[in-house]
Amino acid sequence: ALQRDRYLMGKELALFEQEFSRWQDVEHTIGVANGTDAILLALQALDVTRNNFVVTPSLTAVATVNAIARSGAIPLFVDVDPDTGTLCPDSLERALEKGALSRNVQIAAIVVVHLYGFPADMTRITAIAEEYDIPIVEDVAQAHGARWQGTRVGTFGSLAAFSFYPTKNLAALGDAGAVTTDQLDVAERIRALRQYGWNEDRIAQEIGLNSRLDELQAAILRIRLRHLDQETRRRRQIADDYFAALETTSLSTIRAFPHADPVFHQFIVRTAKREQFRQFLLERKIQTAIHYERGVHQHPAYWRFYEMAKSLDVDVPLTHTEQLVEEVVSLPMYPQLSDGEVERVCQACLQWSQEQKRGRHD
Repeated sequence: ALQRDRYLMGKELALFEQEFSRWQDVEHTIGVANGTDAILLALQALDVTRNNFVVTPSLTAVATVNAIARSGAIPLFVDVDPDTGTLCPDSLERALEKGALSRNVQIAAIVVVHLYGFPADMTRITAIAEEYDIPIVEDVAQAHGARWQGTRVGTFGSLAAFSFYPTKNLAALGDAGAVTTDQLDVAERIRALRQYGWNEDRIAQEIGLNSRLDELQAAILRIRLRHLDQETRRRRQIADDYFAALETTSLSTIRAFPHADPVFHQFIVRTAKREQFRQFLLERKIQTAIHYERGVHQHPAYWRFYEMAKSLDVDVPLTHTEQLVEEVVSLPMYPQLSDGEVERVCQACLQWSQEQKRGRHD
């Protein structure tokens, strides 16, 4: 890639787009600068405009909601399923019911997040979306290769947005992202929008972005894509070991639906004693993280959108979101973990649970 004289919009990008399309089983992949831009461009391709509402879960990375707000739309937050952490179909249905009854609310899209690498319930979600005739954008930033009832996530909606940030399952060595779709006209529009809205003559037909996936990152992603399925198998093996070890502990886990094949971007446990648990593991040289400490509706920058929904009577309870953000902990999860390191994590969790039981009886 470096030896060629073209560092943007060249051969490596074209080859990555072709190879990722084959792997993802879609017709078109459009490489863009990052996953946030991917969501923004997907919404723009759906003609989401200022003051439209876009439904999305509050339990997600801020980037999801940032893209909605940057489009000019208003995020309408819904709750998650407490067992999987993914968008709750009942909460979605309630929000759409309330929106349909309001003269002041036009819901233009649903952004479904496959959080932690766990597929959302796409059977129910797509049925609800079809009933209300609202398009779906899938946020697949954390779920490369996950499947719902045997079908890859990212193929159920009108479009899907991917991130290849360095911590993702398919990772570049910098920012990178992509939009996928089976619709040729939509793909052509996004190809224009990612580069100022230019046509082939470099005439801007509409206002776009400067959001290009560069040649170096595309070349890196091509190589890493060849190893992704193997790395996913390793993630699942680690998850199996964690599940087996945690079965008899006081720690509960976020799990996938029975019909889902997750890819374990994160492995999440829940405990009401989160900081004590994290400190216990840190003393044993095991690092943890929190995904996420707040629902997006609890961030100062986005609270006003939740208040706006309340004032229009289209808000829904976010009970599970607000409980999960107080309890979730991410255990180490990456394919390079050795069996010995996985065993150390398992033993530390078992020891924590045993000490908690002893403490209750002292």
